[in-house]
Amino acid sequence: MLHPAAAALADPDRALTIAGFLAELQQALAESAGRVVALLVISLHRSDRIACLLGEPGAAIVTQQLQQRVRAMMRPADRMVMVADDELWLLLPGLRVQAMAALAVSRLLANLEPVFMQDGRSMFIRPCIGMACAPANADQADSLLRAADQARQLARSSHLTHATSTLLGTSGGVPDDIENALRRVLAANALTVAYQPKIDLHTGRVASVEALVRWPANDSQVVPTVLMVETAERAGLIGSLTNLVLNNVLRERSGWAQQGLDMQVWVNLSAQSLAQKELPATLLQSLEVWNVPSSAIGLEITESGLISDIEHTTGILQALRNVGFELAIDDFGTGYSSLAYLRRFPISELKIDRMFVHGMVNSPPDRQIVQSIIDLAHNFNLKVVAEGAEDLDTVAALKSLGCDVVQGYVYAKPMPAEHIPDWVRRFEAG
Repeated sequence: MLHPAAAALADPDRALTIAGFLAELQQALAESAGRVVALLVISLHRSDRIACLLGEPGAAIVTQQLQQRVRAMMRPADRMVMVADDELWLLLPGLRVQAMAALAVSRLLANLEPVFMQDGRSMFIRPCIGMACAPANADQADSLLRAADQARQLARSSHLTHATSTLLGTSGGVPDDIENALRRVLAANALTVAYQPKIDLHTGRVASVEALVRWPANDSQVVPTVLMVETAERAGLIGSLTNLVLNNVLRERSGWAQQGLDMQVWVNLSAQSLAQKELPATLLQSLEVWNVPSSAIGLEITESGLISDIEHTTGILQALRNVGFELAIDDFGTGYSSLAYLRRFPISELKIDRMFVHGMVNSPPDRQIVQSIIDLAHNFNLKVVAEGAEDLDTVAALKSLGCDVVQGYVYAKPMPAEHIPDWVRRFEAG
């Protein structure tokens, strides 16, 4: 069975007792200051078979792997505790909205889905997650825990991977069945694309824009973009989502060209898309339909999505580069960050994750990370893009460190395609 003492194996400094966890939960509730606090109760189906197959030492190692996967999605303020052989609790304080808790559940399920390997044996851990949020469900630790546990029991009795406390899911929130909601809007071709400018710090001009898929504004409920994409990946809908976004981008970019605006657009590409050998041909076919050159489109791939199959990924990226697409690694610094990948993959840009950019002015460690990524990229003759800049002090700091391109609210929020030509003209006119 899963061994609770294995918590100390993974990270002894952060191993918590149940009492310590509950104390931190109560403190997070007291200090929430208008933010959402989420509590996840996670049970692990069929975990009792692991010790039978592997023995206690092997089971402890699998538990260590489990905790490492959970911690891979945790922020510094998040807390986890193993409370039983087959149960753990996860505290997520300081969330801006309840939708971020649903996103965390989706990420957690994705992190726990791959097979666990020990001594050549394959182990599957099937999680069942109950979620409750404060202040919507409760404002005290014991009440919030009861709400999350009741949601977990509901999920298990309904044979679901997860469930939220019954007080959530009100009108205007995240739909209870995100997959079916996504199928509905895809079938209606109702998703839209917004564009955020990226500014060249050397010239002061607009270097390009990033295309960001958005849930329909007139829908009664809202699904955050990251949660939408992760749901599409899990449900086998990522191909349809990618095609919809790409064709919207090409249509709207063609409209800009007719107005005299020759603008490169960066599109996010799912790691699952890289598994498709026909991807380069599919993208080229769409370009031909809209008479757009491949050089007008850049493709951003999340860092962690590049390593599932190095040989295949390298081949696909090289094929995309050979037909003229520029390639970038998105969220650099949050994944595996190997020098070997930078040398091997035919990329032209690194994009520094916003988590480092946000705090770099007041955090010497974050500033050092940003400086290191910039220096590393320039050593490989790569351009550096920093996302998430929200003030002029951050822009000045990035410029002083040698960053090439900045993207963030300090310049513009994502906007509809029809606003881009006028915005670019006004910005470059000073």
